[in-house]
Amino acid sequence: MAAHPPSNQVPVVYAWQAVRQQVREGTHIFLSTPSDERIDMVEPKKILYIEDNKTNAMLVTKVLRNVEGVELCCAANGEEGLELARSMSPDLVLLDIGLPGMSGYDVLRYIREDTGLAGTRVVAMTASASQDDVAVGVQAGFDAYLTKPFDIRHFLRLLDKLLDLGH
Repeated sequence: MAAHPPSNQVPVVYAWQAVRQQVREGTHIFLSTPSDERIDMVEPKKILYIEDNKTNAMLVTKVLRNVEGVELCCAANGEEGLELARSMSPDLVLLDIGLPGMSGYDVLRYIREDTGLAGTRVVAMTASASQDDVAVGVQAGFDAYLTKPFDIRHFLRLLDKLLDLGH
């Protein structure tokens, strides 16, 4: 015999949902399941990759496609990246330094000056690989500095650490 939801609830894919609205308290949504199964409703960590090279963007997309708990969005230049960052509030920004127009350093500076984004972790992903380049990147305020081509295992460990993915 199928279970039926109470009269103030509606079925929602193997669960029941109750909605209660109160003035000045907003809307409260309650879910209950007919079993003891846990429903994981954790939001994925949002990653923004600002990269003008389509091949590099496709590689990172492919690498992250099967990583649980992350959602990737790509931008092809600094201006588009900043616009996306402001609208999506990413948990992490992967940032190429050698972008056309606005450089990665300019984008980083805007992120650090924007009160809504200032705490966002930003990782440089660049072909600029000399010791001086790395030192300048760290001094500029990047949370990490990866050189291309990058080691995929190191990249995934870094994401796990920065985003606390628990992998």
